[in-house]
Amino acid sequence: EYIILILAAYLFGSLPTGLIVSRILGKGDLRKFGSGKTGATNVLRTVGRWAAVVVVIFDFGKGAIPVIIALYFLNDDILGLAGAMSATIGHVFPIFAGFRGGRGVSTVMGGLLVLLPWLGVLILAIGVLLLVVVKIVSVMSLGAGFFGTIISIILSILGHVEFAITIYVVLGTVFIFLTHIANLKRLYRGEEPRIGFGGDRKVSN
Repeated sequence: EYIILILAAYLFGSLPTGLIVSRILGKGDLRKFGSGKTGATNVLRTVGRWAAVVVVIFDFGKGAIPVIIALYFLNDDILGLAGAMSATIGHVFPIFAGFRGGRGVSTVMGGLLVLLPWLGVLILAIGVLLLVVVKIVSVMSLGAGFFGTIISIILSILGHVEFAITIYVVLGTVFIFLTHIANLKRLYRGEEPRIGFGGDRKVSN
């Protein structure tokens, strides 16, 4: 069961939703513009708002569906955690798109929203607040992960969050930071584009 679901989750996560939507709408290869990623942020900048909404929904589903299958059909929360992480790896390194995908934020959140909805909503709210204030998507992603990790660890120590879910949040945050190294460099240089801008620039690191 573990091998089958983890492999299936990776293949499901590998579906390049952003790339598919971009090509359907006649925008070509999304990876040639902006960040070169296939996630919702680059879709927003390159294709448009509603296309980005569609991509976000599907990318959330990549993390959520393996967890739903593991929890409600196999009654195994650890398998759900493994499935969500496998889907995230597939989203970032998709076999169907030359191993060039997104950054994994929506997929990690999709898994967490099923595993522990109130914690997922709390972390998501923190991210939205940061986005409203700063208007930089990478700050939203990194900040939500950072504060979400601290909150999860504290609540786990207090006995309000299962240790396995805290591990998932920590691993997910580490993975997100690793996929945002280029963004961290641009933030340090003050060059990170605000939301809705930067889609027409050449692919950058």
